[in-house]
Amino acid sequence: MLNRIVEALKQRTDLAGWTVRHMLVRGTQVYAVPQGIESRRAVDGERFAIDVLRQTAGPDGTPGVGSGNVTLLPGGDVAGAIDQATLVAGLVSNPVHGLPAPGPLPDVPLVDADLQKDPAGVMQAVMDRMRAAAARNPAVQMNAAECFSELRATHLLNSRGIDAQQEETRIDVEFVLKARRGERETETFAEMTRRRVSDLDLESALEQGARHTLDLLEAGAPASRQGAVVLRDQALATFISVDPLIGGVLQTLGSASSKYAKLSNWEIEKSVFRGEVKGDPLTVWANRLMPFGTASNRFDEEGLPAQRLELIRDNELAARSAEAWPSPPASVMRTTWGSNRPGHSAAWSCPRARRRRPRCWPGPISRSSSSRGSTRTGSPATLQRRSGSAIWLKMESARHSRADSWWAITWTHWRTCAGARRPRSLEITWARRPRASTT
Repeated sequence: MLNRIVEALKQRTDLAGWTVRHMLVRGTQVYAVPQGIESRRAVDGERFAIDVLRQTAGPDGTPGVGSGNVTLLPGGDVAGAIDQATLVAGLVSNPVHGLPAPGPLPDVPLVDADLQKDPAGVMQAVMDRMRAAAARNPAVQMNAAECFSELRATHLLNSRGIDAQQEETRIDVEFVLKARRGERETETFAEMTRRRVSDLDLESALEQGARHTLDLLEAGAPASRQGAVVLRDQALATFISVDPLIGGVLQTLGSASSKYAKLSNWEIEKSVFRGEVKGDPLTVWANRLMPFGTASNRFDEEGLPAQRLELIRDNELAARSAEAWPSPPASVMRTTWGSNRPGHSAAWSCPRARRRRPRCWPGPISRSSSSRGSTRTGSPATLQRRSGSAIWLKMESARHSRADSWWAITWTHWRTCAGARRPRSLEITWARRPRASTT
């Protein structure tokens, strides 16, 4: 069925791009109540997730890209599903973005070999450990416990040629503890997610949970005070980064979408704190290459390879997280210049870009014209430096063929990254031919 979906997508001329993910899931679940094991289940699933992009325009005529998605089960209506996703994409106008191209994928360990071989036996052993650990404290009762394991295989293809596969395991554990003293009753809930059973410290988690449950029997409202707030362990992790549905500080203030929507006042190379900071400076990394990390993978839902990225360096914002792969629309000129390491510097220009739009800095690419044919074949491009902070790109295209049509690409500063000097942030605007003094 995957081949049928891909062939149907290739026949669509109204799409700017597409991605298909074929996901096979094999799950095992064990449920327990105070009296014993309540149930055991084995769950198998297969589905196809289709994402499509379509060129659209905003209310003011600004070029945009709409996205739509749909999920298919085996035997589903392929043509109808693609029509539905395409219809939704046509109703949306987001900032111009595209899909990533094929590239090398890292080898990231994601599979627990024991869980892969015997998921039912491993999950039963996990539940036995939980019940034994809870029984060590008779003052606390484990009211309910659940263990879930999942082996997921993903095959991703997109319209730019990505064909990638990965396997991963995941274990989710949840339990509820209850304590009672006289007429007062307390209850706590805890959960954890790991990729390997060996990373589950169930005994410590149950001991800590029992202590918190008993403490709640005597806990009262804290006194009012003014002073420093200290965050550590799970509280610190929750504060910085939770998940996309809840959103920690980094999702709220450190994302490109928040900056574009003017919801964040964080600026690149500026402190993320409002005032003076004492003690060691803060540095935060986003790392999808961590072996057996719950957020690790070889590639994400768009096919982007995993990487380790510095988000905050010495209290200053170093990079923003983004949910879309930036891409030039129809009329594009990609070029390099020799004065700053040829092949490591490139710029993307966007037709009718009247406002600032964030763009990421791509890897090494060489001079080429647009593959969509909107740039005239053989059209010359001239690059000239301006005050060390801007270049002017002369581009003749079907849309801007006049002699005074230029693209201005400006950058904030240069940084060294793996031996290559690249602008950290860009501003791309359409302008008249610059005066002689600026060229």
